[in-house]
Amino acid sequence: MNVLSLFDGMSGAMAALQSIGIKPTNYFACEIDKYSEAVSRYHYPEIIRLGDVTKVNFFGLPKIDLLIAGFPCQSFSFAGKQLNFDDPRGKLFFEIIRLIEELQPTYFLLENVKMKKDIQDEISRLVGVQPIQINSALLSAQNRVRNYWTNIPGVIQPKDERIILAQILEGNEQFINHYSNHATNQIQKMGNVNPSGRGINGNVFNVIGKAPTLTTNKGEGIKITGCIRVGTADVPGYDANKRVYSIEGKSPTLLSSAGSFREPKVAIQQRARGFNKGGFYTEKSPTLSANSWQDNNHLTDGVYWRKLTPIECERLQTFPDDFTKYGIDVKGKQFQVSNSQCYKMLGNGFTRDVIAHILSYMNFGKFKIAT
Repeated sequence: MNVLSLFDGMSGAMAALQSIGIKPTNYFACEIDKYSEAVSRYHYPEIIRLGDVTKVNFFGLPKIDLLIAGFPCQSFSFAGKQLNFDDPRGKLFFEIIRLIEELQPTYFLLENVKMKKDIQDEISRLVGVQPIQINSALLSAQNRVRNYWTNIPGVIQPKDERIILAQILEGNEQFINHYSNHATNQIQKMGNVNPSGRGINGNVFNVIGKAPTLTTNKGEGIKITGCIRVGTADVPGYDANKRVYSIEGKSPTLLSSAGSFREPKVAIQQRARGFNKGGFYTEKSPTLSANSWQDNNHLTDGVYWRKLTPIECERLQTFPDDFTKYGIDVKGKQFQVSNSQCYKMLGNGFTRDVIAHILSYMNFGKFKIAT
């Protein structure tokens, strides 16, 4: 089985294949981010690295059985300027079309964000299939709605595993059993605090839900739409960066933004108590307490908050703990990856278990596969 991964990142496609017991015969990867590629090299030294997709001559490759690409989303995202194909990053989509036509892979899988319908329809026309839309919230503690265009037949929605944010926090095992019995996909809106911007920055939500999507948008911080918005943090930058959320719901979509104030932020609630009317928090949030990571703890308007850790973000993307911690550079030297680069590559990457779910529908009887 030969795989070609374009915009490979930290090789989430390889991780997804291995999670369902598949080891490709050859895995070819195109990537230009040195940190993502270094993490991939640390885990998968056997990958054949081709470099920049726009500069590679793919002549001579063996028959490609799977072409997979999470092409750059900044051009298409509602959170950005929506320049679409007028953005140089948006034009990279046509490299995918070129290679599908040239290589005629048995299967392909393309991933991107929700976008304007006319752009989505144009992509569907060029690819020849309509996308299936899957929210990572079904398999993780993160709300992350993505379009997946694939010719793999029969793909359906994954089963909802009802995972909430409390279950993926480090040192938070005491919450797991309690909250796993109360998890829900519903977004329970409470009200609005400090409204500004486009009207979403001040929204307050119940904690029993999903986390928002991890995204690559550099101008917006993390948003957690499925759990309680407990307040705002007194940090510089964009309004979205100030949002603080509770643990009983889902995380917002992870962003790839770097910078000390742009990592996800969470308020740690010690116990569920009071303030309850009809199953919703409708008044003040109960007292919140941060656990550990003292340098990242803050108190704003009575709310203790801290950033999500890289391990917690790895869990939101359903990767093993410390997956992004180490890399191997081009000279073969191992190094520890900075937190900002970990956040960035996770925000840019796949939710591993969603990709694994889709790939599991391939007819593996077509291939000779090393397992």
